[in-house]
Amino acid sequence: MPSGYIKTIRRYCVPVQGVPNGDGSAITMQLLKVSDNTKYHNNTDYDFTDSLGAGYDTFARFCHFWYKGVNDIKVQEKHILLNYGAEEPVPSWTKKIGGKLSELLYKNNVGISLGTVNIGFALTSDMMPSVASTSVYRIEVSDMKQVRYYGMNNAQYGGVFVDADGLVIEKALLAVTGTANSPLDFTDGDYIFRNVPAGAKYFFFTCLNTIDQTLEAFAVDSDDIEAIEPGWVEHKSELIGMYGMSMDELTRARSISGKKTRTGTGTQTTSNEWAYDRDGNPSTVPVGAMNYTYQDMLNLCRVRGKGYHSISYDQSKILAILSLCWCGNRDDQSVYGFGTGSQYTTGDKNKIGKDTIYGQHSGTNKVWNVEGAIACNWEIMDFIGVNISTFKEWKANKRPQTGTVNGIAHIYDPRTDTERTVKYPTGSGNNIARLKMGRFCDYIASSVSTDTSKYVMSFCAGTWYTASSGRCVGRASNIALASGGLVYAFAYYAASFSSTYNGARLAFSGALTNDAEIDKQIEANLEEYDEE
Repeated sequence: MPSGYIKTIRRYCVPVQGVPNGDGSAITMQLLKVSDNTKYHNNTDYDFTDSLGAGYDTFARFCHFWYKGVNDIKVQEKHILLNYGAEEPVPSWTKKIGGKLSELLYKNNVGISLGTVNIGFALTSDMMPSVASTSVYRIEVSDMKQVRYYGMNNAQYGGVFVDADGLVIEKALLAVTGTANSPLDFTDGDYIFRNVPAGAKYFFFTCLNTIDQTLEAFAVDSDDIEAIEPGWVEHKSELIGMYGMSMDELTRARSISGKKTRTGTGTQTTSNEWAYDRDGNPSTVPVGAMNYTYQDMLNLCRVRGKGYHSISYDQSKILAILSLCWCGNRDDQSVYGFGTGSQYTTGDKNKIGKDTIYGQHSGTNKVWNVEGAIACNWEIMDFIGVNISTFKEWKANKRPQTGTVNGIAHIYDPRTDTERTVKYPTGSGNNIARLKMGRFCDYIASSVSTDTSKYVMSFCAGTWYTASSGRCVGRASNIALASGGLVYAFAYYAASFSSTYNGARLAFSGALTNDAEIDKQIEANLEEYDEE
């Protein structure tokens, strides 16, 4: 059953009309009816096709909330935590002690061999034989409930809790294996956490020397899983196109009803008429015909204004994790429907509410007000690249086929002007077995099963990669098959690629001038917006 927080967040994720200001840096929203997107919330008619070409678009508004993820490697479980409110949630812990690994170093080039350790006896130096690749660290855990540290997945070396007299209270061993259908995704540098036994004063643990020594290990006085990730991630209100991207008569990328979605021609040449600023932002639209390569479509979205872009990786991720928390099913197509394949016409789900229900509707699916969200058009995402230098440099250079081939995804946040990196799976397959998750709830695959008969044990979605530089990443798949779910990801081609099944989706991350007013309108019409 959905939790109270996901129900609250869903209430404020609503369909809106978005009217941009002069430079496209801000949008004013008008609230639409959830049950009928052809009307405003006051039941007056809405020109959802923009028949006069005014330039507004229809969006799914995703509200402000907080989230974070926790990976529990020892039992191979992953958790998504959600919270709603203006301020960052108060942590569940009141006391936290710890430090960087470099500050907690106890002895270099040794490891605790647990086969020589006996509970009730002292931990001695002969239980720490020489190991060139590891060292032993010590953290105080007095009166603490949980400890988070960096260890090893190893059947011999691990950690121990000792009391004030140095006697061993408990051993801490991580030695787990995956299965063919769900391979283990622990990697060196992942944290481990566990409960602190009563009476423990110190925790000694074995860690590889190659682990970043600036990483922090800590203990907390809370037994809540929330305490394992000390900081929440803020999701600010933003807009995702309700419809797949189409083009209007003025060569503008749009999210409006009644239009055939735009896909490529299949010719791998980006228009040479684009003009760019020094940051790689397009400033003019080509006059001649385009092949609608990835770069063309990303440019068409961005040229709409300062806050516009194609759907970002983080926006696609938010859609996926909210859906997972709402429906409780990793097989999202069994919930919403399989989709239609590419080049569909938008708007056939204007009057069915926030979601389609599998088996009750044909045509496109709809997920949290986003039509064609799964296995309709394959959609190119912005603010992410694989095998590149940095995202900003790559974009500034017009997304060239250059960069280190290391299987690293670079994810950029335009609001904070920061970039983080996540290991992208270098294996490909139709069945994602596990997701990275972690603090940012990343939906990038961490392990892949090629056994498609085991979809129901996994995520019913595929991930694809090629070991070449400068790879763009797409979402959603273009084929109405079981492998095209919300967490589907495709990092295979460069920005010059064009295909008749690849499209985009207009989105917006700039200022929303009346965000608080929209919340008040929802609260005044709870019967409409709390319909489920």
